[in-house]
Amino acid sequence: MEQEKITIRKMNIEDIPAVFEIEQSIFSIPWSEKSFKDSLESENTNFVVALCNDEIVGYIGMYVFGEEADISNVAVSLKHRRKHIAQNMLDYIFDWSQNKKIKPDDVRLIPFSAEKGDGRDELLAVILHAAEQ
Repeated sequence: MEQEKITIRKMNIEDIPAVFEIEQSIFSIPWSEKSFKDSLESENTNFVVALCNDEIVGYIGMYVFGEEADISNVAVSLKHRRKHIAQNMLDYIFDWSQNKKIKPDDVRLIPFSAEKGDGRDELLAVILHAAEQ
């Protein structure tokens, strides 16, 4: 069996149909394709996608407000979950924000169960969206 190669990169307009497909499969009130397009065209956002063997399998969006930022969505296709893709995307976008000297406005640690073979609980730092505050 071929090993899956996970790549994280900046989202572009051509990625919207695949991202929208994931969005529709996960969320009961999905964003529209136009919402993704508008977000990508904004100077105040950073959206990235995760690819598994060149197939888009997840995405994450960040809205930037000066030196602070909020995560809008984190999504991974159902068949690619439990492969640490969301964590890889969060690491990527957090590294990007640190390089831009952006600091999290409100960071909350949320315990979740991760299957890394040892069954330990881990902590995931999530920047809360302003609407949740």
